[in-house]
Amino acid sequence: MSPSSIRGPGLLCVTSRISSPSILSEETYFNWYDNDHIAEITSHAPMSSAFRYWDTDRSTAKKPYLAFYPMADLAFTQGEAFRGIRVKSDLLPGSGVVYDYAEVDVRYLGFVGGTGRKGEGRGKGSRSHVTRRPDFDALNSPATQLLSTLQTHPSHLRSLHFHLLYARTNAQSRKLKGLPPTSTDEDPDRAVPSWTAIHEFDRVIEKRELDELMKGAKAGFEGTKASEVRVYELKKVFGEKDFFFE
Repeated sequence: MSPSSIRGPGLLCVTSRISSPSILSEETYFNWYDNDHIAEITSHAPMSSAFRYWDTDRSTAKKPYLAFYPMADLAFTQGEAFRGIRVKSDLLPGSGVVYDYAEVDVRYLGFVGGTGRKGEGRGKGSRSHVTRRPDFDALNSPATQLLSTLQTHPSHLRSLHFHLLYARTNAQSRKLKGLPPTSTDEDPDRAVPSWTAIHEFDRVIEKRELDELMKGAKAGFEGTKASEVRVYELKKVFGEKDFFFE
């Protein structure tokens, strides 16, 4: 993966967890996230919409918080305006640097294709579950079978497919922002899934519903690396509220 590949329509996808809960509370984290960080991000026209979710099963989620930013051209993230977005704030405790108290993964996902939205309206982003498949294309035969199965659910709105262009961890983000490394920063060479599918639903879907629905389709994944399915509930929408892959 190389930053030079970051261009074209796609998502900046961010998952995170609070690594120092004794110092940084959820309330403080999301006060900063909503009123400082995302507010600054969506002031830039190429990133004018943002969607923030929580994992519905936070007890098993490595990083239970999800935010993504749709962009017509991800190349914006390679410019000075993007690099200048602040990660230090008076709203955060101690050093004020978010990476000191939260572990943040950033993925640049290029848009591959998807199904048309059922019903009317743009920017719903209502509910979604995210499927990650590290070892095969989201549009190949087993994945197509899974997609067909998901589309039978009465609350399914649409499915979108993305290919990983680049990923960075806390350590790499600190370097990008000119911050010194720390001994607790994670391994930047760990494996990151190459494909992501986002399936939108018009209500919160329970994991057991999906497990039951996908029993037959899962047979197509035998012999592949583990496929992770996470279910997220929408918490807040920001800016122009436009999830534009229609």
